[in-house]
Amino acid sequence: IVDTLPTNRIVLKVKMLAAQFIVDACGSRIEAETIIARDRPDLILINLSDQAEDRHGFCRELKDDPETAAIAIISVGIADTARARFAALDAGADDVLPRPINDALLLARIRSLLRVRHARHELMMRDGTSRALGFEETRSGFEAAARIALVSNRVQSGDILAGKLNEGLVLPVLRFETDRILTTTSVSPVPDLFVIDGTHYGDEGRSLFRLVSDLRSRAETRTSTLMVILPDNQPEIAALALDLGADDAVSSTVSGGELVLRAKALVHQKMLHDKLRNTVRNGLQAAVTDPLTGLFNRRYVEPHLARIADQARATQQEFAVMMLDIDHFKSINDRFGHAAG
Repeated sequence: IVDTLPTNRIVLKVKMLAAQFIVDACGSRIEAETIIARDRPDLILINLSDQAEDRHGFCRELKDDPETAAIAIISVGIADTARARFAALDAGADDVLPRPINDALLLARIRSLLRVRHARHELMMRDGTSRALGFEETRSGFEAAARIALVSNRVQSGDILAGKLNEGLVLPVLRFETDRILTTTSVSPVPDLFVIDGTHYGDEGRSLFRLVSDLRSRAETRTSTLMVILPDNQPEIAALALDLGADDAVSSTVSGGELVLRAKALVHQKMLHDKLRNTVRNGLQAAVTDPLTGLFNRRYVEPHLARIADQARATQQEFAVMMLDIDHFKSINDRFGHAAG
């Protein structure tokens, strides 16, 4: 927690301790830098309205540094204006929660951001293991354009959201009704970001909750990012949507600039996670493949043969193994090299 006012720090610290988080609280940037360097926190709650220090510049530096870029940042305490919110997000904050802060929404947002951080950390650890074992080389492959889907059953509110997104994005925004988006065969390729218009669900959010949890649980869409658009002053619905798997919950009165910033951040998050997953997948493939011939190696063969043997015993059927060898092939490799061999 980074806040100049002791009262704010104490109130937030009590809430975080009650939620079973380990908390450090400080009042200045210098203190914060010392704590971050020492402990590498998972998340920072920072008051960006302090006039004595350049807190926005501090956020930018944290996001620009590879060592701290993955730390989630929530801006607390700023004025609830479109300009202030945009400035906070543009500086690198992952979300903005003006005071008075709804406790349920704050904790749900923290849980949501920590889920993303832990998933990225897990993928990065696997990626690092693959590289350490020499299974994967760094690639600078082509990145396809992001796909964004707007899910809305209301023409008017859907038009407003589509207008805001199209104005700031160079990507086309596809539009779907709820029933069609759940028919996965009709949505191909699967969108990277679903923007869900939740302003028209009149059943206390139950239909919205079903849609969010359904998209998050399906194999085809579980890695997509989800942004929910809600009416003003619905913190409890926003909190539950986040806990069910939404990556962001935004008011319907959000400015076009802020909406686009949030959409870009979620698309970037999805692309980064996809890249890490592909690296891990390629590394696992490399672990069981001979790099010179492309054939499966011993790591693959031994468990595969064991499964074949188990199946043969279970079905009372025979199986055969054919092995080929070339006499004195080592001399070829020694003389001309393994690539020629």
